[in-house]
Formats: sequence, C-alpha cells, structure tokens
Amino acid sequence: MSAIEPAVGEGVSTLDAQSIGRAAMRKATWRLIPLIALAYGTAFMDRVNISFASLQMNRDLHFTASIYGLGAGLFFLSYAACEVPSNLLLCRFGARRWLSRIMITWGVLAIAMMFVKTPMQFYVLRFLLGMAEAGFFPRVVESSSLRFPWVDFLLERDGCHKVPLLLRTESSAFGMNAT
Repeated sequence: MSAIEPAVGEGVSTLDAQSIGRAAMRKATWRLIPLIALAYGTAFMDRVNISFASLQMNRDLHFTASIYGLGAGLFFLSYAACEVPSNLLLCRFGARRWLSRIMITWGVLAIAMMFVKTPMQFYVLRFLLGMAEAGFFPRVVESSSLRFPWVDFLLERDGCHKVPLLLRTESSAFGMNAT
C-alpha cells in the first residue's frame, strides 16, 4: 500500500478508497503547490534582486564592486553554514512553526535592506538573510517528495537520487551542477 492510499476498512471498497485517495491528493496539490511555488519564486527573486539593485545601490551608497561582491557572497556563506542546523531545528520545532519562522524572518530582513547605508550594515543584513533562508529549499523539496509521489519521480528521473540533497543545494549556491 502506498502513502497516498487510505486503508480499506469495512464497508469501503478498494475502488472507493482509491478515488478518495486521488481526491485528497488533488486537494492537497491545489492547496500546497501554488503556495510552495510562490515561496520559492520569492526566494529566487530575492537572490537575483540584489544584482538588479546593485546598479543603483552601488552608486547611491558609494559601494565598490568589492563591497558588493563580499556582501552578495556572505548570503551564500551563511546559507550553506546554517542549512543543516536549520533543518535540525525544524525537526525539533515542527515544519509548520519553523517554515513560518523562516518566511517571517526572511521578510523582515528583506524589508530591512532598504535601510542599509553603510557597507557593514549591508554585510550584516546579507549574512542574516542567508541564515534566515537556510533550510527552506531542502525542506520544501523533502516534504514535497514525501507528500507528492510525482515529485520523487521527477527527482529520480533527472538522476538527482544519486546525489545527497545537501550536496545538490550547496553546489547550486556556488553555481556548480552536482548531477
């Protein structure tokens, strides 16, 4: 019996159980996948937005390319360093509470970026932003593959099952292809 098939009890035929399972999967898909897609799209925009903002920000705040590069890199450094601890804390506090903490902290820090005036403020906020976002992507992929069998199928089809999730995530942060 798969994870999506409900147990067949008295008075429930296998056909009814399968249709109930499909209806539950369809309902979960329509509720969760748009939210996950929105959150991941926001994460992607947040990462690339700093490069678009640099065009004006560097001139207005008198940042050099070195200041900008270090600040942009600090995000990935803290993201990589805090990803495993974030997922361990997620197991302790629960997915709902921890992912909510990630999203709220991430939003507050992203908003705080508009108050940056000095390179040190830029460095600190980029580092904290990486810490806040750490654990989001791997946990969403892992949770999705547990709840939606087709996500696991897509990962295996692309050969991703051969590479640990942590390695795939960290290598993508540095622009390398792990598969």
